[in-house]
Amino acid sequence: MECFHGHSNSWSSQPIVTDMQSDTMFRGNLGLTPVTLAAGLAYADIQRLAEVLDLAIVSKTTFDSQQQYIMSSVNDVYDQHMEQVHDILAEQDEENSQKGTTTAVLETAIFGSEVQRLIH
Repeated sequence: MECFHGHSNSWSSQPIVTDMQSDTMFRGNLGLTPVTLAAGLAYADIQRLAEVLDLAIVSKTTFDSQQQYIMSSVNDVYDQHMEQVHDILAEQDEENSQKGTTTAVLETAIFGSEVQRLIH
């Protein structure tokens, strides 16, 4: 790139993730995979948008590799959350049977304040 004074230099609009010369992963590209997945989109959707805007993005191979790590973490967090939900429902079911009530656990789960706390 050359400025109007004739000086030339190269620049990038984003910092590189590592200090290694061989690694050219930019921070924006690193965030592309989780944002795409969180939006419920696929690589093809983002690729089409990048082509229209003439943007360079990560390859499909890199995207898929990052997706494996991200989904593993998402599944771990989901499993932990579901354990908490099951513990609360079991506790409420035990409280209901001690009181002699016949309130359904599902009804408690939908309307109970404990589950609302977990959802929010």
